Amino acid sequence: MGWRALLVVMLCAAPVAAQESGELEEELARLRERVAVLEKEESSSRDSGQESGGWRPALPQVMLGGFADVNFEYWKGRLKEGDPPDPMMARSGHDEHDEFFLGSLDLFLASQLSERFSFLSEILLEFEPHETEIDAERLLLRYEHADWLRVSAGRGHTAIGYWNKHFHHGAWLWTTATRPLIFEFEDDGGPLPLHFVGIEFSGVRDTELGLLEYNSVVANGRPDHSRRVATVGDLNDGKMIAGALGFTPRLFPGLSVGANVLYDEIPKDSHANPAPEWDRPIHELIAGGYVVFAGNALTVSVEGQYIHHGTPAKDYDSFGGYAQISYRLGGNSYSSWLDATTPYYRFDWLSIADEDPFYQQWEYPKEGGLEIEPPTAPPAPTGTPTVVDTRRHTVGIRYDWAAFVALKLEYRRLDSDVENSNTLALQAALAF
Repeated sequence: MGWRALLVVMLCAAPVAAQESGELEEELARLRERVAVLEKEESSSRDSGQESGGWRPALPQVMLGGFADVNFEYWKGRLKEGDPPDPMMARSGHDEHDEFFLGSLDLFLASQLSERFSFLSEILLEFEPHETEIDAERLLLRYEHADWLRVSAGRGHTAIGYWNKHFHHGAWLWTTATRPLIFEFEDDGGPLPLHFVGIEFSGVRDTELGLLEYNSVVANGRPDHSRRVATVGDLNDGKMIAGALGFTPRLFPGLSVGANVLYDEIPKDSHANPAPEWDRPIHELIAGGYVVFAGNALTVSVEGQYIHHGTPAKDYDSFGGYAQISYRLGGNSYSSWLDATTPYYRFDWLSIADEDPFYQQWEYPKEGGLEIEPPTAPPAPTGTPTVVDTRRHTVGIRYDWAAFVALKLEYRRLDSDVENSNTLALQAALAF
């Protein structure tokens, strides 16, 4: 530091300047006092996040973490009549198919900006057959007034259900290799608006009866396409409003119950040749609940969601949910390989209203089987639904090979309006 060099010069010059030993001792005493004052000022500056001289705040530290997964699947089944082969899918036109593939690379960046402000981003790299998509799945600035009041602004996960708020995008977080059908993300063909861009109010309150948790969201509404999120812009002035309550009672450790509700006005269809039922806005109401028990070894989860789409001509009511059970053989013990093994089973179901206009697939202009970017003509409806009636059974085993490395072997039986299939899957998922 500059002031340290100055002190060295002063200490060296002091004997020359001083004529008597008494004067020298007094000079040294004054210099020691000055050193003590300067060291105290430097320590205070460092604690307050400021640098001496420039008085600029120090940059906050950034924490980096993430998840990744690698997969192998053997698929055997058939696409039902009326469902055209998709050239983007390797198994289209085949009765059976096997492949290795990368799942996703999920990067977390978090920073504590001050005592009350923090920042979180979740950047997801999804590997598609012809490209790698990069999405900002979450990007939130949070202000924490107290445990009972936290305000977050940006893009996050909507207050719908238990799975969507707790397990996010990293496959290592899930017991299974896949998400429940009802909680598939929008761009993967899921039926729910699982992401929001807006403001979230959340918090927890510890009461005599148990822990009470709430989330409420005011955000951009859904665009006129079920696979998209209104990250930039909103097609109408109405905002999506969502809220959820969760409760963990003291009398039943490990038990959690909750409910959610969401209302939105989906703008009228802006595509060419719109469906007659969608020439005006669609009123969307979503309501659901969950019961979850998470013990030392046994975990049981049951969730359900009701989706109502109201149009001037007709109302469309859909339902979906899942039930999952798993049991860690070792409980909290890790003394043997068997202790790190968790068998599991899940049943998924979707019951989608026939001809719901919001769940219709759109045909974009193509050349050589690939969509033209940018489109040279507006899209047109194909009449093929993007979300269909589905039943899926999943049974498997998860083995935690290391603290942050998990292997999952599972079998899935799927029956839907467009596909009957059996899949054997192997996944290696990690957190870093």
